[in-house]
Amino acid sequence: MQATLLYNVFNGQYRCRQSIEAAIAEHALVGMRESVFGRANPSASQSINRVLERSCRAMISSPYWSQAGQAPWSLVGVGPNDSTLPLFCGSIPPDGNAGNTDAYQCWSSFAYGYEVTGDGLFLLKAQEMLGQPLRAGLEQNPLDNLANRAALLELVQRL
Repeated sequence: MQATLLYNVFNGQYRCRQSIEAAIAEHALVGMRESVFGRANPSASQSINRVLERSCRAMISSPYWSQAGQAPWSLVGVGPNDSTLPLFCGSIPPDGNAGNTDAYQCWSSFAYGYEVTGDGLFLLKAQEMLGQPLRAGLEQNPLDNLANRAALLELVQRL
């Protein structure tokens, strides 16, 4: 969903996907689906859900998920800086990862992914990132990072 040229990373040679920006965009899509289209335009809502599914799956899939870091990579090169050239599509160059993970902004992405797919892998990845049982861990300090965790907290309490 994101392929932005950033001159301050990767020597400006790649368009990038930032997990933080992807999570913010997913949040905006959910807001648009719920407050603009809602029940009035099911076709538009379904289109948004298809975009959400692809974006949220990227958050938990290779090459965007760090097995070692148990979180999404914060910054990945997704294509050459020349926007007339195609994106890398499923693999990245050896130097196309900034090396840091994001376990702060992306919590709601797990909830949105689960809601549009019903795939429990989203909840497993959230638990993996949390490092403890999901509901208990989120409820242990419910105000911790609440703005980013609210959708996931609500989901696990509802389930």
